[in-house]
Amino acid sequence: DAGIPLLVVEILSPLSARADRGVKRQQYQKAGVPTYWIVDLDEPRIEVWIPETQTPTVETKRLTWQPIESVAALEIDLVAFSTYPGLVFADPESIPATYYADLAARVGKPIAFTESGWHANAAPAGWESSDSEQARFVTRFFDLTRAASPRFVVWSFLYDQTIDPPFDSMGLRRRSDGSPRPAWDAWIDASP
Repeated sequence: DAGIPLLVVEILSPLSARADRGVKRQQYQKAGVPTYWIVDLDEPRIEVWIPETQTPTVETKRLTWQPIESVAALEIDLVAFSTYPGLVFADPESIPATYYADLAARVGKPIAFTESGWHANAAPAGWESSDSEQARFVTRFFDLTRAASPRFVVWSFLYDQTIDPPFDSMGLRRRSDGSPRPAWDAWIDASP
């Protein structure tokens, strides 16, 4: 038994909004989950629900979470993104020079990347890539994001996953033998 989580976070999508604000919220409140955040990226805002309430507190600037009074509060004042430009651009060099800087300027807050990736396989058709292209993306990504000063960057997968292409080859290391791809060395060399 894992117990009751201290915090549950849902990111709204058009398909999940009704359930997240209705059935799921009621289940979490009934179970006694102390804090339930509903993140609405279209607004942008975060609804903060606690068990005893029928309406949320709405946060639009800074989010603070302190589940235990004796521990310093966690303050969240940034905007985080996922980025898989290999699904849009043919190669890393095609990513516009201001792609990430424009993003950071637009939100007006510190930024982070909770998922980033570029696949390394020559399939599927139309999204062909390679080990060297993946490594070039890593280097270019850090070059393009340097001015935006991301608070942190997370690569989507350390190892290749047994999932649908092209995501199955996004690991910095091969699943078959754990050997590093060239992107691993690029990540180590380029990361701040």
